[in-house]
Amino acid sequence: MRACAHPPTHAAIRMFPDPRRPSGWSVLTPLQHFGLEAIATERKVAQAYYNLGQFDRADEHFRKALELMAIAIPVRDQKIKQPDKKKTAAWTFFQPTEAFEKREVQHRKREAVISILALAKVNYFGCNKGIATFCAQLALLLADQTGNTYHCEAYAISSLTCGINGQHEVAESFVNKGQELAGKKQLDALKTLQQLTGMYYAGAAKWQLAKQNFTSAIDNGKTIGDLKSVEECQIFLGSVLFLEGELKNSIRVTKDALRSAQSRGDLQTQILALDAQARNYYYYGKARKCLLRLTDLKLALESTTKVECTALGEVSAEINFAGLMSIVHVRMANFEKAYEYTEKAFALLSKLEPTSFWSFVGYASLVESMIALSQQHVALLQVLNTTKSKIIARTKKTLELLAKFAGVFPFAQSRLLSLKASMHQHSGKAAKSDVEFATATELASRLGMTYEQAFSLDARGHLVGSDADKSKAESLFPPIKMRLDVYPQFQRKGQENQFMTRARTSMHLAEELSEL
Repeated sequence: MRACAHPPTHAAIRMFPDPRRPSGWSVLTPLQHFGLEAIATERKVAQAYYNLGQFDRADEHFRKALELMAIAIPVRDQKIKQPDKKKTAAWTFFQPTEAFEKREVQHRKREAVISILALAKVNYFGCNKGIATFCAQLALLLADQTGNTYHCEAYAISSLTCGINGQHEVAESFVNKGQELAGKKQLDALKTLQQLTGMYYAGAAKWQLAKQNFTSAIDNGKTIGDLKSVEECQIFLGSVLFLEGELKNSIRVTKDALRSAQSRGDLQTQILALDAQARNYYYYGKARKCLLRLTDLKLALESTTKVECTALGEVSAEINFAGLMSIVHVRMANFEKAYEYTEKAFALLSKLEPTSFWSFVGYASLVESMIALSQQHVALLQVLNTTKSKIIARTKKTLELLAKFAGVFPFAQSRLLSLKASMHQHSGKAAKSDVEFATATELASRLGMTYEQAFSLDARGHLVGSDADKSKAESLFPPIKMRLDVYPQFQRKGQENQFMTRARTSMHLAEELSEL
């Protein structure tokens, strides 16, 4: 591709706002930076990092590609305004129009849309709601002349961002428009649309629609040979099954995704799969397998740190990892470690926005761990260098974080009510607690969330000594009886730390997978 048919003879300098630079402005000169080849190269470098799961690096280079076209994307903590349709329509992609053929302008627009769509996904998974929403809106404004594939993806990512902003009617309309554009023959566009649509429906607690879209995306991904998208959809499908309480099926599909991702050496997808597997085994009462997966997840997350990058879903995976590790250590009666991980989880969640349904386990596990810590003896709290009042105050703040998450993703309301009911029961507000437990159970039943029904009943059964509630919970979800089990096989001093940090080869992991 050629950069410029007739480069300008003057050394014109243009400036545009850039809050990341000390001066507040970026300076670009056409002769230095505006070649289409330079833009495409920067975008391809970004895409390579994106495919490797190195999202910090991908973010940096996608932004550089856009800067070459004078498109500035907001950064975290910056006040964000909605993209202006009129101004966007007048963009020339930062080049003297007489020097470029119309075809090259379209190439530039295509490069811009690819980068903006990628940044929308990066920030969606990075829990940056404002930036993700801005990028989705901007992509939709530019995508109408870039072909159906990118236009479909723009509608799909916009449905996701509308969903997390509570604009569900608009989100549904975008889903429908994307489906009309994709048709049935453009499998690549259709597969992407189905994957992102499935994610929207999962967050909206529309399980059947989510499963239909993920299953179709898996089939289309297999047809066109896109194994990465197949694995991602298997993992997201497994998450829907988990939320429904179908943990056996969730374990099965996420195991398939993990095997495939390992065979390809895809770190990004392995992080997602290991996160899902650790979650599944914890809730299924499989202590050893849960810790095996947490071990691998810890090693995978550490490996991304070594190359100073952030993988797709890594932020959510870190949240879930810290939350699960806190509750696992509670079950091991290792309260110092549990408290350490609650601090890590709280620090992460306090600075992030709920954008992905994927983070549910991290939010919920943090609250459950804090409630457990609030009931420990004063002498233990002194060892933790804290007090009961501080623990209770922090527990209330974690409940507020979960409430914020549940405000975006309604399926979390049942767990929120169950955990609030537990707090009220501990503080002597039995009547209020009973109402909340009953509401939580009814809500979970209405949403078709078997595990959440069992959780609410089992939690009340243990707190008030109701064998009837515990029996109902067990009939709904038999493994719930292991929910409060201690992990004796990992309690000896030093053993758990050695277990959590040991390196395991791919061969060892493959052998373990074959046993599951």
